[in-house]
Amino acid sequence: MKRNIVLLVTLLFCGLFFGQNKFRDVLNSKKLTSMYRSVKESDKDEYYQQFYWLTKSEELKSFEHLKKIKPVVFLQFVKEINPAIPTKTLDKKHKMLREDLVHSLNQYITKKDTSNPIFLDNLDAFVDPEGNHYNLNVNPETVYELVPKEIYTFTSRHKKTGEDKNYYLWIDDEKYKIINTTPSEKDENFYTTLNQYLPNYKFNDLPAKITKGKRGEKDQDYYFVIPFSKDDTEVEYKTKDFKKFSLTRYKKSVGNWEAVEKK
Repeated sequence: MKRNIVLLVTLLFCGLFFGQNKFRDVLNSKKLTSMYRSVKESDKDEYYQQFYWLTKSEELKSFEHLKKIKPVVFLQFVKEINPAIPTKTLDKKHKMLREDLVHSLNQYITKKDTSNPIFLDNLDAFVDPEGNHYNLNVNPETVYELVPKEIYTFTSRHKKTGEDKNYYLWIDDEKYKIINTTPSEKDENFYTTLNQYLPNYKFNDLPAKITKGKRGEKDQDYYFVIPFSKDDTEVEYKTKDFKKFSLTRYKKSVGNWEAVEKK
């Protein structure tokens, strides 16, 4: 029994460890290129996946208005909208295609010719050999730092449908988390209070304004969210963890901001 428990713990640990890309700490494509000769053939999938993510994140970093944002932030953006497609999930045809593409990519990277259009096209085909998964791009004009060094927002655009989707990235104690700024319907206390003041209020998919409490004040650890409104009815609520929210103020279509009574 004891042996079984030890084995189970070991398997769980391995599953957690190998569930992450081995090259996740390499945040520069040039450095990744220089590591090529030491990369095992069995690690090429993860190697080229990280190379793809870095290439896309460095494209965002090249925009003048985004130069002050750390590269790792863009890396999280790209990984969120284009997660890895494990080879084991592919059919035989696309497994063979990925294998052939590795040989082609190897030839270019040994020459450090990674800006070659053929290399980049093959890299795109390698990460998505079926050609129907990586349909989202980060729109660089929609990237904003909402709370300095803590919360960022960006919008993805679907290449085929043109549909936009907003995302929010929160750096919480050096952990990168994609968050939802709209309270979950399971947050009964929030919606009970909201319905008391604005029973007809509806949330939308438009961007939200997020600020942080002022240092030295009692709410300094809270984030304050004001969703963009299509009319003059607005709400403000606060949160520490983007899981539980408390309504703080509201404004009806005709009138000024009103504070929510504390209970």
